[in-house]
Amino acid sequence: MRAAMLRGLGRGLGFVVAPSALLAGCFGASSTQPSPEGGDFESGTFEGGGSPHDGGTGDATTHDAGGGDGDATSGEGGAEAGEGGSPATDLTAGTIDFGAVDCGAKPSSNTLTFKNTGTAPLTYSLSLANGTLFSLAGAPSSGSVAPGQSATVTIAATTVPVASTAGAAITDTLTVKTNAASAATVLVTLKVTPQGGTLTLTPPTAAFGQAFLNVQAPDVPLTITNTGNAAVTVALGAPQDAEFATTWTGAPTGVSLAPGATLPGAAARFKPTSTGAKTDASAITVTGAVCGTSATSVALSGTGSTAPVSIGPGTLAFGPTFCSTAAPSQSVTLTSTASTAITYTATLAKGTFYTLTGGSGTIPANGKATITVQPGTVPPDVRAPHSSHADTSNENEWNQAHTSSGPNPNRVPAPASSAVMLAWETSTPLGVPVEPEV
Repeated sequence: MRAAMLRGLGRGLGFVVAPSALLAGCFGASSTQPSPEGGDFESGTFEGGGSPHDGGTGDATTHDAGGGDGDATSGEGGAEAGEGGSPATDLTAGTIDFGAVDCGAKPSSNTLTFKNTGTAPLTYSLSLANGTLFSLAGAPSSGSVAPGQSATVTIAATTVPVASTAGAAITDTLTVKTNAASAATVLVTLKVTPQGGTLTLTPPTAAFGQAFLNVQAPDVPLTITNTGNAAVTVALGAPQDAEFATTWTGAPTGVSLAPGATLPGAAARFKPTSTGAKTDASAITVTGAVCGTSATSVALSGTGSTAPVSIGPGTLAFGPTFCSTAAPSQSVTLTSTASTAITYTATLAKGTFYTLTGGSGTIPANGKATITVQPGTVPPDVRAPHSSHADTSNENEWNQAHTSSGPNPNRVPAPASSAVMLAWETSTPLGVPVEPEV
């Protein structure tokens, strides 16, 4: 009967005790027996100071059931069973490249996907270093991913600014912070490359100087080059003043200029029909995306004259020149319609960089004379600017004075002097123009 009563007590405590154990418990002995789940009662003791009938208490100090700690008093197993895992992710640092996009166009959106490869929830937060061009589209800046699941973040980009430099990548940094030990902070570079044409023009002004009425002045060659990273189609518009004109090989059809290509045969023309100074412009029309600072028109200037001597061109543009080298020489032509010879003398305003050949002499009756201008060697220590533009200074001016060798009552008196502007640029050995400090 005592054994039956103790069996009942054992069932009330959530376990079954064999009769032999019951008897041993009655006399204060220790016993270790397997649990129904295979766990052990480790050193579990009933210590008798009396029988269960007398109010004596029993305490199983350790109940190992399925790996959890058990309390025989409550009969509860491991309360935190299943915990103890950790989050992990396949997210690594890298670059999301939106590719080459036309200036003035909007890139397509891109995505970043990462997976929780761990056994506990993965939390994350997102932030952009700049946020000017890129943004997080329709997604919270933080979240949680269950084990085995993935999160996808959509990244949008705004329109690529037209002022962007072609080929110079625009970047931002996406920072992803997670609770995974191996990916606490992950940096992802966002990148888009502006694409389009950029035109440079040399000289910026086609200056014809003096020209005889109804006589075609010598052409002024124009160098229009695409320095961008995409092809564009280029043509020159007609000036409003019919005394000026522009032309190129294949005109009036536009020419496709690949990166680095130059508009072939481009030139400006002037044939005055009236006296006085003239100015106008020829628009540069471009089909295709244009990036950065690009030439948009050719300035034109010239003077219609009845004087017997004309001088042209009005500007000599020597273009970019490498440091420690000298640009090739160029010439100015003096043309006379006088019936007698005319003597002339040409001088430089400063004479420190350019030298003249044929700086004085005689123009034959109804003839021509040539003055050759040779730039000096560009110093090796000149400063490089950020962009290429012709520059002028007093040092680059020269005056040409001419006088008649005899009276000519049938002509309008020639001006005492006229001027030709000399423009120069310098460049580094890598082709980046530099400007001298004068």
